[in-house]
This record gives sequence, C-alpha cells and structure tokens, in this order.
Amino acid sequence: MENKHKYVIYPDKKLIVEQYNGLLTLESYINLKNKIWADNQFVSSYDIIADLRNSEFETEKEVYADIINFSRSKAEKFTRRKSAIIVKNPEQMVDALLYEYESEKKLPTIVKVFSTIEAAIIWCGLPLELKNEILISD
Repeated sequence: MENKHKYVIYPDKKLIVEQYNGLLTLESYINLKNKIWADNQFVSSYDIIADLRNSEFETEKEVYADIINFSRSKAEKFTRRKSAIIVKNPEQMVDALLYEYESEKKLPTIVKVFSTIEAAIIWCGLPLELKNEILISD
C-alpha cells in the first residue's frame, strides 16, 4: 500500500491538518513531520488535526511507540497544544488510543481520538463551519 501523506497549515486558524493515506510507518511519519517543521508557516503551538481514516499502521511492530520516541527526541517542536486524531475503524482506534495513552505520559501535547471530523474540530475550539474549508476528505 503506497503512502500519500500530506498537510496544510492554516495560520489564521492556528491549525495544522495532517492527512495520512496508505501505510503509516515510522519513516513516512518522520518524512511528513520534517516537511511540516521546515515549512515557513510552521508554529509549534498550532493545534493539529491528524486524519488517519485512510491509513494503515505498519503491523510488524507497535509504530505508535516509535513515533512517540521520535517525537520526544524533537521536543523543541512540541509545545502544549491539542492534537486530534480522527480514525474510522477498530484497528485504527486501538493504535490511536495506545498513542494517546503513551503520549500523555511523554509529550506536552494533549491528544484525543475521535471518530468524526466534527468532534475533532469542536474539541480544538474551532467553528464547525471549518469542516468545509480544511483539507479533510470524507
């Protein structure tokens, strides 16, 4: 399964939307994060909505633990902010909840997992109308 991960930064909304499509590996996660961090519009305090609905986690190992370890090594890129993860199936939910649990202990980011775009947008304190403006495809 090919990965086509992408992102958009919305400075006026203080929001970064990440969309993961295909296989989510540690390497593909790092590649996307490095692109985001190199973007001139990146601000570490912006909230994140990560759409994982069209992705699959690498199954050979627990990728979420590796992602957290990588994130901890880049602590200067993480400040106290919200990170909403959107999932659509039980397998994604399990991995995302494990990530939420582990990140709570190890990262300054507040992570919550959602099954709807609307809930993620509201939790981030943004207007629901934003759903039609941002890069998230149903």
